[in-house]
Amino acid sequence: MGLYREALSRMIPLLAMLLLPLHAFAQSMPVVSVRVFQKPVAPSIPKDFLGLSYEAPALTSPYFDISNRVYVQLLRNLGPGSFRFGGNSVENTFWLQATADANQTTRRSLRRPTVLKGADLDRVFRFARAIGWHVILGVNLGHFNPQMAADEAHYAVTHGGRTLTGIEIGNEADLYGSNGWRTRDWDYAQYHRDFIAYVSAIEQETPGTPIVAPAFCCSLGYRWLPQLLHDDAADIHLVSFHMYPLYHAPGSKGPTAEQLLSTKVARWEDQHLQELASDVAPYRLPLRMAETNSVAGGGMPGVSDTYVAALWVADYLFRVAEHGLSGVNFHGGFFRGGYSPIWEQNGVFSAAPEYYGILLFHQASQGRPVQIQVEAPSDINVVAHAVAGSKGRLYVAIINKDFQNGAEVHLLLPSSFRYGALIRLNGPAANAQDGITLGGREVSADGTWSPANHEHVTVSDRMAIVSVPALSAALVTFYK
Repeated sequence: MGLYREALSRMIPLLAMLLLPLHAFAQSMPVVSVRVFQKPVAPSIPKDFLGLSYEAPALTSPYFDISNRVYVQLLRNLGPGSFRFGGNSVENTFWLQATADANQTTRRSLRRPTVLKGADLDRVFRFARAIGWHVILGVNLGHFNPQMAADEAHYAVTHGGRTLTGIEIGNEADLYGSNGWRTRDWDYAQYHRDFIAYVSAIEQETPGTPIVAPAFCCSLGYRWLPQLLHDDAADIHLVSFHMYPLYHAPGSKGPTAEQLLSTKVARWEDQHLQELASDVAPYRLPLRMAETNSVAGGGMPGVSDTYVAALWVADYLFRVAEHGLSGVNFHGGFFRGGYSPIWEQNGVFSAAPEYYGILLFHQASQGRPVQIQVEAPSDINVVAHAVAGSKGRLYVAIINKDFQNGAEVHLLLPSSFRYGALIRLNGPAANAQDGITLGGREVSADGTWSPANHEHVTVSDRMAIVSVPALSAALVTFYK
């Protein structure tokens, strides 16, 4: 007995040492409770929900050619989608020939005017048609010329056919009074006068042309949108708006990664999405965020072009879908850096960090968003979204936007499921531009992607437990 007691007395300190790290680990993984309900919160996510937005001069670029196989594959990975061509430079883009009017515009811009020809639109329509995407085409409103817009719209309608979603009139006209395209007393009445002049000219030349409007962005636009819908909802085919949760003011340090993933930004997004959806709902028109991204002004280096943008965009896309919008177009260009989802450098296309978050969303976008409830400690930033898919499938995305804490997520499902299959979004560091994986695999150099592995998730009595490390995301597909 004495030997037993002596041995036991020696083992107790050892056991305590072994148990201490386990206890500390448990403390570092706070529990987050997620309950999924069957109640839908929005219509089914449209097949062409995802899209890209480019400045209008991109229409003249050589990128929209089926021979750019990597670019084509990167787009096809996202399913059917939408191109939108507009941006600030649409106001410096002219149809068919650089007239005296176009030359006058150079006094308002450091750039030379861009001249569009039929061959440019034909090439883009051909490219979009080949990959199953559609086109929103912006026309120049900053330089007031309704007939030029009507001529361009006529060509687009007759040559684009069903590939053309519609003609978007101008870009962020709510800012014209401050950016020089109109006088400082610019108001809604003047905007409405110009808008109607364009709609009338387009309709007269090509009856039935689908109109996309108003492409507003800012505080004045939120006030003008209800007025425009009240006055002219019957003339509008698709309501477009722009959203950037953050802005990099010239001369400032700019927003941080922590700000982009903050609960403050998420609340701002929800508030403004709800306001827009509520304004449009009475008119039964589709609402699309036709230009959007993380930080206005081309993005914030070290934030918009890093791994944190992938986590932000995944969460943002689910929020947009939950508010019932018909889709989003992420603004960007063909260059490495900034907020572009797809990069091009020296003729080589590649998936930017943000692309991975878009790709994660696409894996769960075949269905209808349903109600979800998240209960988490106040000091941890974990969000979750759920989509009820076909064949009884349920997609649950858990996004841990916390920079320090991992989470043990306890899922209560709305009904019985046999099991779940999980893929993870991971990155080597918050500011990483490379080495990001979804499902254990990077997007290949040829643009293809498929998950390298699925983790098995056990379901018992409608309960499942998933660990989600800090700054990562997990997408679980539950099967009946």
